[in-house]
Order: sequence, then structure tokens, then C-alpha cells
Amino acid sequence: MKKLSFILLLSAFFLAFFALAQSSGTVEGEVLNGSAENKPISGITVTLHIFDSSGTEKGTLTALTDERGYFAFNGLDTGKDLFYLAEVNFQGVLYHSSALSFTEGEEKLRLPVVAYETTESDSEIAVQKAHFIFAVAPDRKTIEVMEMYSVANNGRKTFVTKDGKTLRFPIPPEAMDFVSDSLNPEGGEAVLTEPILPGPMPQPLTLGYVLPVRGDSLEIRRTVFYPVASYNVLVKDIGLTVEVPGTKRGRNVETAGDVYLNFEGEKLPKGGEITVKLSGLEKASKVQVGGTTWVLATTVAVVLALLGLFLVYLRRR
Repeated sequence: MKKLSFILLLSAFFLAFFALAQSSGTVEGEVLNGSAENKPISGITVTLHIFDSSGTEKGTLTALTDERGYFAFNGLDTGKDLFYLAEVNFQGVLYHSSALSFTEGEEKLRLPVVAYETTESDSEIAVQKAHFIFAVAPDRKTIEVMEMYSVANNGRKTFVTKDGKTLRFPIPPEAMDFVSDSLNPEGGEAVLTEPILPGPMPQPLTLGYVLPVRGDSLEIRRTVFYPVASYNVLVKDIGLTVEVPGTKRGRNVETAGDVYLNFEGEKLPKGGEITVKLSGLEKASKVQVGGTTWVLATTVAVVLALLGLFLVYLRRR
């Protein structure tokens, strides 16, 4: 009987020790002002989000930073199936750390957060790389367009606006069937409603639409609201005569069995215009897309090919 009691006591001891070990973790870091040479931000609330491996939030904790911008959360579960993310609200914009988990034997995680002051000026917003893609379907009397923009905030402050509308891209008034994964059509423009943090945006913005085709020739003008470092105009090769003033011919882009004529340009100023002249529309071979518009049928393949161009461009910077 005494032996059984000893075993039970020993088991309880190990269970208590294991529970203590699982709850001995610390998450710490600093909140720094990236607009002011990374000076500490004191007295700001830090929210610690706790997620499981499926991404489900399990709970939150809060703490205030001290005069050094330092914060700490103690007594945390160090199970490697949990992830921790620190977040702050600075001048109305949310900033967060990386999401990390404890590794085996680790008891301390560092999750620093860099926040930025805000500005309503878009003077530091620029397009690093842009693509304008055109596919003419003479049988349907339409031209389907996709635009891609790699945008960067070259300043040290987060760009915001009072109405919440930050980036804007004009849409032709005759455009139909607008599609985008992140932009909303409003008042003849495609609008982004997110703050633009300093540095390059993590992924390009895309939008697509359809334009009507009338007659044997067509001239398309696209205006940009931000300076563009370099751009490509790609036109699906179906035998058209294509002119893009101010550009030079680049290597064709082949994707999904199609060939796109490639015209390269650079240093387009804010408010600049790109003109694409197409002729021979009535004589061009008809292009069949199985009854589905090009924007829906082949956008994925073109985007993947052009994302490859974006990655090459970014690696060269």
C-alpha cells in the first residue's frame, strides 16, 4: 500500500513539474518608432495573440511598454504547437511582429515590433514595376486587360488618408467585368483601402477588365497616378500591328501556349500616360477561349509567368 502511495505521489510530482515546464515561457521585445531612428515607444499597449498550429486564435494577453519600449509576457505555454504574435496600434495603424513558437528546450522568445508615424502625403509612393497585359478577341469584339503593379512606400512614414482610400488606379469609363483580388471599383477608379507601410508591398496589386472593340484599329491610353520606375506592355500575338510609343521591344513572354509581344519602358512620371495602338483587328485570326473570358480562363497562367519577372526584378535590386 505504501509502495502504491509513493508511486502516485511521484507521478503527481512529475505531472506538476511537466506542467510547470510547459508554462515557464517568456515572450519579450521592444516597440520601436521606425520613423524616428527606432526610438522606443513607451506606454503603448502590446497585445499578444496566441494561435494553435491550425491558425485558430486561442487567446490574447496585454501589457504596457516601459520607458525603454520593453514589454514581457511570462508564464507562457512553451508547447511547440502554439504560435505567438505581438501587435500594437500606433496612430491608428496596426503593426505586428513575426509569429513564432518555442523550440524544444527554449524558454524565451523575442518578438520586437517596429511601428511608424503616419502621413497623408503620397509623395513617397512609387511603382517599382508595372505590367499592362492586353488580349484581343476579335470574334467577341473585345479586348481583355490585366494590370499589375509592384508598389513601394519609399518614405519612413505609413501612408494613410482620412477617407481610408490610399492607392488609386484609374479604370477606363467603358470598362466592363472588373475583377481584382484587393482593389475595389469606385468612381471610375480601382481603390485600395489599406495603410501603406514603408518599404515594398509584399505582393503586386492586380486588376482586370474588358474593353469593347469597334473597327479595325484601337488606341488605349492608361494614366498612372504614381511615378513608375519600369513597365512592360504585353499584347497577345494574334497578328496585330502594335505600337507603344516611348518603349523598346523586349523578349516575348510565352505562357499557357500563347505568345505575348513585350514592350519595355521606364521612368514614367507621376501623371504620365502609356499609349497602346492596335491595328489590323478585322483581319486578325479569331481566338477561341471556350466561351470563358480571357480574364477568367488564363489570368492565373499569365500572373504566374509575370510573377517570375517580378521576382527576377526584386532579386536584382
